[in-house]
Amino acid sequence: MRTDPTVDVGVPPASRSEGGLAGQDAVDEARSRPVRPLLAVMRPVVSWVFAVALLMIGLPAAVGVSWSVVMPVVTSLRWTSACILVAVWCLGLFVHSFLLTAAAPGLTRSRAVTVHVTGSAVASVMPFGGAAGLEVHRRMLRSWGVGGPAFAGYALLITTWGIGCKLLLPLVAAITLGAAGETVTTPLRAAGLASGLGFLVLVAAGAALLASERWAIRLGGVVDGLARRLARSTSGSHQTRAATAVVGIRHDCSRLVANGWARMTTGIAGYAALQCLLLGVCLHLAGAGNTVPEVVTGFAVERMVTILPITPGGVGVGDLGLVTVLLAFGGNPAGVAVAALLYRTFVFTVEVPVGACLLGLWLLRRRASRRDATGGPRPAQPVERALARSSVVRSPPPDEHP
Repeated sequence: MRTDPTVDVGVPPASRSEGGLAGQDAVDEARSRPVRPLLAVMRPVVSWVFAVALLMIGLPAAVGVSWSVVMPVVTSLRWTSACILVAVWCLGLFVHSFLLTAAAPGLTRSRAVTVHVTGSAVASVMPFGGAAGLEVHRRMLRSWGVGGPAFAGYALLITTWGIGCKLLLPLVAAITLGAAGETVTTPLRAAGLASGLGFLVLVAAGAALLASERWAIRLGGVVDGLARRLARSTSGSHQTRAATAVVGIRHDCSRLVANGWARMTTGIAGYAALQCLLLGVCLHLAGAGNTVPEVVTGFAVERMVTILPITPGGVGVGDLGLVTVLLAFGGNPAGVAVAALLYRTFVFTVEVPVGACLLGLWLLRRRASRRDATGGPRPAQPVERALARSSVVRSPPPDEHP
């Protein structure tokens, strides 16, 4: 006689009939539990393997130069040149703080630099890391008194200004090349027109939301509809929650934009310009031989390619896009490879450990301040435990309080 392995033979028949379905569900759930953690671990591992393969194998193949030729040039870099690169990088972080302090009044300059570097470091070490980086922003700003609707407006503004800047870059590159009398290829011209149109759509949508409360209510209705579909809920209280929140965020954003649009624009534009300057200095030190319009075009392509969440921080993908453009303009292959490596070192490699150190200091200070406030040690919060286990910032449970 065959026995169902999911049913205990010692349980009476009545109990089996009543609890058989629940028991089978429990078994199925237990069998499926290891799958999700395995997928969660394998996804970043595969992404990192792909990124390293593109950087270590794809980049030398694209430029036709081996690492044995590139690395001696990198290691022979003078300390004065390294100091110039560090200075340009640090100046870019300072200028970017104007965007954050304008979007979150009361945020100091040093804290703005801290939250930017820390959030970028967390976002860079994993694919689709933008949400994790934004969560770091939320937790840090909440500990400094910026939370709730104020953070929602902050996140919306810095995201909008960042997307707008990236959309303008191809158009700026095409205009720069045309003004210098260099050839503007058909793909670049098409990309410039498409990105310029996208920028106009973004500006028009933002202006409509800020100028009219009716559009904000409509947007809230759309969000409510999507939430109902995802949650399969049609409760009356839920129908007005998003619309009310969007109207409140609109009021906050209208005030922030009216008072700080110039500082936000200066911060994001200056940051992009200094990153482009950093790339130009790297190319000059490496002897790549590319002109200023070509550097701007390479930078624009690299920034646009890194929007695609294929690899952590765009490692490998962005580098291949950069070297492809610079080589197409006649750059020296060895110099282009060296410059790409130097540039990636500052926008990724240096940023990650610096951001990790700043995040660690913030966690230590936060724990010390809580111990002083309560008069004794307090158990680690979920974010601290998550960072200690896997360096991944997770969203707090619904019942977590600051």
